[in-house]
Amino acid sequence: RARSAARAYRIGAPSLVGEILVGVLLGPPVLDFVPNPGVLMLVGEVGLVLLVVEAGLHVDVEMLEIIGARGLAVGLLGSALPLALALTAAYFWGATLVEAFAVAACMATTVAPERPLWPGTLRAGALRARRNPAAADGRRPASGR
Repeated sequence: RARSAARAYRIGAPSLVGEILVGVLLGPPVLDFVPNPGVLMLVGEVGLVLLVVEAGLHVDVEMLEIIGARGLAVGLLGSALPLALALTAAYFWGATLVEAFAVAACMATTVAPERPLWPGTLRAGALRARRNPAAADGRRPASGR
């Protein structure tokens, strides 16, 4: 896996591309090297569940309380708007409603931006600074003495 990822990276492709190509070559379509693909599917599903649990463990509840309803609105709009746009486009291109929803679900999950879309967006440190200026740069909060 590491060698395929390194080779893909050397030619300018993401490492995931190399891993996918090795999977296709070793899997049932080409070499059929994997003796029981069902077991690998099960391991992949368990890995997906663990990934979701890990993501849930890293949720900063204090940050959610600070952000509040505005964060919820941005999250819902950031999911619902791409879903609705992709569903509408697929439906008008001739897909059935179920097919259009499948297309929309696939496309809507891939539109999350890596960084803020506009300058001046509040970051976690800025939100903490607003609540407690001493905590923003890692200092201890001032005591009440």
